[in-house]
Amino acid sequence: MNILVLGAGRSAGYLIEYLADICQDRGWLLTVCDRDFTRLQHSFKLNDGVNLWQVDLTDLDGLESIIIDHQAVVSLLPPSMHLSVAKLGIACGVPVFTASYISTDMRALDSLAKERGVLLMNELGLDPGIDHLSANVILDKIRHENNTLEVDQQWKIVSFESHCGGLVYYQDCTDNPWGYKFSWNPTNVILAGQGSDSIYREEGVVVRISPKELFAHADSINIPGIGEFDVYANRDSLGYSTIYGLDETDKLLRGTLRRRGYCAAWQQLILAHLTDSTNKLPASITSSSEAFTYFTGFGDKAEWIESLRKSGIEDELLEKLAWLPLGEDIFWRSSIDSDAGWFGGKSAAQYLEQLLLVCWRLGEEDRDEVVMFHRFVLVNGLGWRKVIASSLQVIGEGGDRTAMAKTVGLPLAMGLVAYLDGSKTESGVQMPWGKRWYAAILPKLEEYGVKFVEKVIEE
Repeated sequence: MNILVLGAGRSAGYLIEYLADICQDRGWLLTVCDRDFTRLQHSFKLNDGVNLWQVDLTDLDGLESIIIDHQAVVSLLPPSMHLSVAKLGIACGVPVFTASYISTDMRALDSLAKERGVLLMNELGLDPGIDHLSANVILDKIRHENNTLEVDQQWKIVSFESHCGGLVYYQDCTDNPWGYKFSWNPTNVILAGQGSDSIYREEGVVVRISPKELFAHADSINIPGIGEFDVYANRDSLGYSTIYGLDETDKLLRGTLRRRGYCAAWQQLILAHLTDSTNKLPASITSSSEAFTYFTGFGDKAEWIESLRKSGIEDELLEKLAWLPLGEDIFWRSSIDSDAGWFGGKSAAQYLEQLLLVCWRLGEEDRDEVVMFHRFVLVNGLGWRKVIASSLQVIGEGGDRTAMAKTVGLPLAMGLVAYLDGSKTESGVQMPWGKRWYAAILPKLEEYGVKFVEKVIEE
């Protein structure tokens, strides 16, 4: 059995480490392709049986010649590259596993993949991934219990919430008033919510929020035993309504978690046009201060902060915004880039990302944190009410051994092994739904400290 992993970046370490041990025990071969393996080799244990190949992963012809010699492929490449890998997988008759959302273009490959008998498994990471598996367990429990009850005692799900956040452990983020550092793709953080409306259901009514208003509509949530968080709506919650069997619920919301106050402060960056990915700097702009003024219209950060203060913005939010070195030329030249030619053609989002890559850098000893929370509200014909709350908290080990890498990589690796150990009859574009997947993956995740705490409150 030859397994191929494409990508050895931030989320790859635990997956490769896990698969390396499996392959060594079973006499399989594991090959990992990327241009650089520094992060992987520094932080993770790899046995001698792992082949590390330096490959240009944008060379599709070369990539096809590699894929055809393997029986399974895991793609940890940027989401935009999954489609090309999937097409090569179909052409070579090799299943492809990813942790990313199923895109429209990926969905369009379903018929061809089924015709060729090739599985394209997506959404098998943290969120999406562990969220599907853990929610599926609870949904099956509810349906199983209903099969033992009289009709008027059977439970109806009236509300379902599922929230997840890749955070930094609060004890390791005291130097940052935002309470946030990058533990995954920084570009995705900067562009969060952009591109389309966020859609969910509240009190039986479909709610749509535009990207520019998303963070302004963030809510607060208390997760028992973990703490208070901001939560903002995550993409199209209703896209999972039928799959989850929740078309009749009054509320259906999937959200992203952040520390308290983050969302209100981020909304001010949006209003200042600092997350815009379309407006580009002219070549005449050669400094951070000029870039800040060009994007925001303010002479400098102090003028911007003062205008916010006069508008009634709370001091706690002003502290977050003032802490960022926006428009500070000395900081830019000393900590980011001394080349004045960097700015021409760059967008506001790229400018902000370069700043935050320094300000929100995860330190060598910093521990990140993953938090996930499900909340089901059930009622029955007798007027009884029951709430099921299920929470997950995973704290990283520090450095590259992050909770994010663990919770994205391990379910993907375990799902691949479960597939290879099974009948291998699945085909088409799929996500991990059903006992076949959660029974194989969740117990193994618990061995690595990825375990949900469930509470049931009957009212």
